[in-house]
Amino acid sequence: MKTKIRALLIDDELHCIETLKFEIQRHCPEVEIITTASNGHEGIAAIEAHQPDLVFLDIEMPEMNGFEMLQNLKEYNFHLIFVTAYDHYAIKAFKYSAIDYLMKPVNGEDLSAAIQRINVDQNILNRAEQIAFLRAQLSGEAKDKKVALPLGNVIEFVEISKIKRLEASGNYSIAFLSDERKLTLTKTLKDIESILQSDNFLRIHKSHLINKTYISRYIKKEGGYIEFATGEEFKVTRFSKDEMIKLI
Repeated sequence: MKTKIRALLIDDELHCIETLKFEIQRHCPEVEIITTASNGHEGIAAIEAHQPDLVFLDIEMPEMNGFEMLQNLKEYNFHLIFVTAYDHYAIKAFKYSAIDYLMKPVNGEDLSAAIQRINVDQNILNRAEQIAFLRAQLSGEAKDKKVALPLGNVIEFVEISKIKRLEASGNYSIAFLSDERKLTLTKTLKDIESILQSDNFLRIHKSHLINKTYISRYIKKEGGYIEFATGEEFKVTRFSKDEMIKLI
């Protein structure tokens, strides 16, 4: 029998907890709700007492918000899903930090997808750094525009402007950086594209995502291809040509 995921729900709004309970019971039979908490102080006590596998955490709570609660923990060896009412403009901060989130009101499809990601990715390393990074992004304190890139058991924070291109490699992808490093990422190119959407990146091929900043030339012959200043060339597929025309 498969081990249940023992979950703790923390939110100061009772109706939000009840909604989340209902959706979990309806869509996620592998999740067992062990208890709930209505504020950060109760949340800390519940985490220390029950040692949950997973915590659903509201950010905006009176007296002690979600970030402050996490800072007051001695340690946390659990998966974390933020449950937030932030608007869609702020959601990119969650994607950049590689921390999972659910938008209020929670729906079953998004919830199921979040639980599936936990089942696939058992890594809970770098959590403190990810949370600090997310908080800085949401507060506008982040000095550089960075993204958290998963490399197996490590998460590396990289300035987006230093990513020259990304290449598909099965269920993985490879990031080529301006300092000539290559990072093998444990996410598909499609996943990375959804994170970097509208951040100066262009999908020129099913296997290539290019940072427009590094394009030096577009050559129309032989179906069309782009060239970097380094002399590297990349073929442009038919579905990307309209985007290239807009670019030039």
